[in-house]
Order: sequence, then C-alpha cells, then structure tokens
Amino acid sequence: MFLCGDRELLAAFRRGEAPALARVYEHYFPLVAELVSKGFSFDSGGQRMRYRGAGTSPDAFDLVHDVFTALFEEGARLGYSGTAPYGAYVKTTARNRIINRLRRDKARFVTLEEDGPAGAARVADGGPSPEQQVIDRQVEGLVRAFLEEQSDTVRAVARCRFGEDLSQEDAARTLGLSRKQVRRIEATLRKGLLARLRGVPGARARGITALLVLA
Repeated sequence: MFLCGDRELLAAFRRGEAPALARVYEHYFPLVAELVSKGFSFDSGGQRMRYRGAGTSPDAFDLVHDVFTALFEEGARLGYSGTAPYGAYVKTTARNRIINRLRRDKARFVTLEEDGPAGAARVADGGPSPEQQVIDRQVEGLVRAFLEEQSDTVRAVARCRFGEDLSQEDAARTLGLSRKQVRRIEATLRKGLLARLRGVPGARARGITALLVLA
C-alpha cells in the first residue's frame, strides 16, 4: 500500500524531503483534483449539501494548492500514523480544507442537495493513469524550466509563498520587500506560469501545486 507500506518513503516524507513530497503529490493529485473540480456531498446543520466543484476555474487552482499545503505541513506529516491508508487521510483533509475555504463563497459553490447521498462523488484511492503520469511529468518539466528562467527575487518569492507557504506579509519581511512588491511578483508569476501551461490538459491546478515541491 502506497506510503504506509513503504517505510523508507514514509520516513523521508515525515522529514519533508522534496523527492518524497513529489512522489506523494504525484500519487494523490488525481484524488484531490477530482474532489476540487467535480465536488462532493456533505452534511451541514442537519441538511444534506453539495459542493458543486470549481471545475477548471482559478478557484480550483488555489484549492488544490491549499490542500497539499495542509498535507505537507510538518504537523500533518508527523501526525499521520503510518499504518492507516493515507488515501483516506488525504480525502478527509481535502474535504475539510475545501469546506472551510469556501464558507465565505458558499452561495457560489454550495447548494442544498435534494437527491440525497446518491449524488455524492465517489473517488477511488488509486494512482494516476499512464496518461496522467505523462501530463504530470510534462507539467513538472514546464514549471521547472519556467522557474529557472526567473530572477533570483522571483524564485525567492515563489519559494516563500508556495514552497514554505508564508503569508505575503511574512514573505515580504523575510525577503526585505514590501507586501505590495510580493503581491505584484506573485501575480506576475501566476500569470506567466498559466501562459506557459496553456494547452496542456488539466495543467492549471497541477502547475501551481507543483510549485510546492519545485519552488
């Protein structure tokens, strides 16, 4: 079984080593992306609700990033028992993060579900298909090349904001920049990356999340 059945990988993952994080990301990206894009049902306040999914919108881009950021935090890595299937842990974390992040945008993404639990999304805890693996490798290569073309300052912002998940304020303090400068660089970085990934199926969410392990 992936991760809990590989003690060497599990140890490296708990230490936060980039290659291990990359393997976990590649294996579980399809599960997280499907939850984010297609939606799922859940109970809230005694009612059956449905998160409709963010499709391929920029919201999906950010939500996938947010889920993997939560999964890769030190507390989350060390908190995983290493014995239970990690896929269930990923799914629970993803659902919770999505629901929490979208509370303020509930009207846009969440509806009362009249058909009951039959409409709930069913996501298999399996690895990526050969086609997905090819796309993932293509995206990773494009992101890596894109980062290598950037200035030291832009790469530093990418590392702080995506690799270390610092707030814009903390990133600015760390790098000796203003928050406005960090915000502008981040916006330019996202726009440039999306332009580089244009035409690659499903690349938007994969690209920003790849920054977690490449930045």
